[in-house]
Amino acid sequence: MTLSSAGIWSLIAVVSVVTYLLRGVFSLAIDYVETLPPTVEGLLEFFQVAVLSALIAPNLLVIEGSLSIGAHNPRLAAGLVAFGVAWYTDTLLATVAVGMAVFWGLLRLF
Repeated sequence: MTLSSAGIWSLIAVVSVVTYLLRGVFSLAIDYVETLPPTVEGLLEFFQVAVLSALIAPNLLVIEGSLSIGAHNPRLAAGLVAFGVAWYTDTLLATVAVGMAVFWGLLRLF
């Protein structure tokens, strides 16, 4: 099934409105809750790490649709080096610069 241009734009509009409404309902509902239960507050501490991991892990571990863990994966190697730089320096610019330099260097090798 293929969608026309108007169908695609309609689908984008509907998904956008639904997403906006879901976020709005949550924002309005949170105003009525004075305090969150300690369990929820504890879980919210891990929210950013979980979302970032879900975005990054597939890019580091999957090449051409299959799991690729090993020395032949330049993305994983560069990601691990970037993680080490981030841990040691706590500087975003150094992390990105070193990670990209390692990645481009490894691409030339493979």
